[in-house]
Amino acid sequence: MDDDSGSPVNFIKKLKEATDEGAKIVDLQFVDIFGNLKFKSVTIDEFRDGNVFKDGFKIDGSSIYGYGVPVEESDLLIIPDPETFNPVPWAQDVWRAICNVYHPRKTKEGYQPFEGDTRLLLANAVRRIPQVLSKAMDIKGKEFGFYVAPELEFFLLTRAGEGFCRIDDKGYFDAPPALGRTTLGRIMEAMGKMGIRYEAYHKEVAPSQYEVDFRYGNAVRIADATITLKDIIRQYAQREGLVATFMPKPFEGMNGSGMHTHQNLVQVVDGKKTNLFYDARKEDLSDIALHFIGGLLEHARA
Repeated sequence: MDDDSGSPVNFIKKLKEATDEGAKIVDLQFVDIFGNLKFKSVTIDEFRDGNVFKDGFKIDGSSIYGYGVPVEESDLLIIPDPETFNPVPWAQDVWRAICNVYHPRKTKEGYQPFEGDTRLLLANAVRRIPQVLSKAMDIKGKEFGFYVAPELEFFLLTRAGEGFCRIDDKGYFDAPPALGRTTLGRIMEAMGKMGIRYEAYHKEVAPSQYEVDFRYGNAVRIADATITLKDIIRQYAQREGLVATFMPKPFEGMNGSGMHTHQNLVQVVDGKKTNLFYDARKEDLSDIALHFIGGLLEHARA
């Protein structure tokens, strides 16, 4: 997640790859405030136009649930991030790019960011880290990174009449049944094709419950990967006649699903990363880590 995949040279290379592979459609993806994946599809020829990364494409914001945009101000722009341009393995001739959302009115810095775009909000929060650290901890003139590694838990189920049945009676770290293994294998293969690095997958505690663990990466990139992975899991479950659910408590009396998220602040000097959450002198959590935990507790409800 920390390579140069966002560089102009690399994007041109990927665009050529998409063209050579016969790509015809590009899905321009964004999320609503509930994390639901939305998209608008354009032709690869439209996407090749250099202005798409400057002026984007129009959408009707008043029709996006939760955006709260009045009809008379409904026009919004989605502008793709070239770093997220990747093939969609389950859709022939289709690639995708994740977008940021903007108001169509321009400022000196460009289009005005849309307040309901959670991706931009996260990017802005990450961008403020050096400022916050220099003010609160007197750490100046350094490069910092906010790294996260989520663990997604979910159930794979089959339909039974108007309800759902579990596909196995396996427990924690048990070998999955053939259907579960086939589905998970295709999910992992698709992750690789879309440039998503994972650490492991395994059976969770409840029957039919599974978990995929990410490797640490830049918070914005991992947020993109998380939304993408949920789509991948649903797509390949459906292809095997299954239903994937991320509901926190689908079955009474059984373990529910969550998404634990490991978090870490790092300082980067000459390409070397230093863990700011660890104090070698104390051999324990650093003051920065303790303040970070305090901030999480303070703002968790919001």
